[in-house]
Amino acid sequence: MSRDEANTYFIGNPGHGIAKDFPEAVRDYDSFMIFFEKAFANRWLAQASYTAAYLRGNLAGLFRPETQQLDPNINSDFDLISLLPNRNGPLPGDRTHSIKVFGAKEFILPGNVSISVGGSYTARSGTPINVLGAHPQYLTGEVFILPRGEGGRTPWVHSIDTNVTAGFQLGKDKSVTFGVDIFNIFNFQAVTGVDSNYTFADVRPIAGGTMDDLPAAKGKLVYWDGKPFDDVDKNPNFGNPNGFQLPRQVRFNARVTF
Repeated sequence: MSRDEANTYFIGNPGHGIAKDFPEAVRDYDSFMIFFEKAFANRWLAQASYTAAYLRGNLAGLFRPETQQLDPNINSDFDLISLLPNRNGPLPGDRTHSIKVFGAKEFILPGNVSISVGGSYTARSGTPINVLGAHPQYLTGEVFILPRGEGGRTPWVHSIDTNVTAGFQLGKDKSVTFGVDIFNIFNFQAVTGVDSNYTFADVRPIAGGTMDDLPAAKGKLVYWDGKPFDDVDKNPNFGNPNGFQLPRQVRFNARVTF
């Protein structure tokens, strides 16, 4: 950490001891789950769950997703006092809602043949979107122009998967099974990430700001030297997708037991 904008550094624990004037590192996770399970009986089973969760704080963890920085315990989160504003809020892994439903059924056919059919549905609400700018010393994506998560959220991600397995009993302790798994059977292509860099220019954060404060006409966003921001420096790709749900995948499998 540095109190003089990177001229000198010291090592400490934010909010404690030598670094007690820095904000304490916070990463709080709270959740509530409702779970239903029908154990395997009469050749079928089912499970369903709903989770409401909240992940809030000012520290994403050992990995910093905003800049892809992997420097455990020494990333840039608390390096400079000028980087501290607007860092509290929903963290990258925050998904408010998660739904999981799974069911399977086994059918016994003549000739020592069994067919198992299973399916699942999963849904997750989107992750928070940040509004980032550049810092004159730490460069792209280091300045939280607006409070963390103020840019909205990515859309829900849905997936329906299925499995069909055929088994053949060849003897008391011998069997052969063939199966196929299809993931994301309807080939949903939800957006999972967007470009969060509002500008690549060096700008100052708008403490407690909102999306309405960003246009140059508002005059609240300024360059690092204090001059009013010019919309010509806005990243044209800001808010556009840069990540998508995995496409449909098919997996075949075979197993021999003896």
